[in-house]
Amino acid sequence: MVDFEMDETQRQMVGAAREFGRGVLQPAEVELDRVAEGVAYAKKHFATAEEAVELGTRLRELKHIPEALAIGERGLKLTGPRQRLGEWLGAVEEAQGRPAQALKAWQAAFPER
Repeated sequence: MVDFEMDETQRQMVGAAREFGRGVLQPAEVELDRVAEGVAYAKKHFATAEEAVELGTRLRELKHIPEALAIGERGLKLTGPRQRLGEWLGAVEEAQGRPAQALKAWQAAFPER
């Protein structure tokens, strides 16, 4: 029987490729006005809310507000601490006149304890 499990070296190579994609390729796509490709990549590969807030912030700086909102809203469903994302996204959603979405973001920023 064929074993399809990756060994440690293969896992490291896959991890390095993902980091390269996230850290180099995806931001370059945004800078080169390949926003749709960058957003599609992020939606498929991002695993944490922190990744979402980084890209969302950059998209907003580049005046790609709808895309920034889409990444931020997707980030609320990802793992990891969501406080920073919620604080950023809540303010952006409010500025865009989207109170229901802003409330979800603020709830992520300030969860009940």
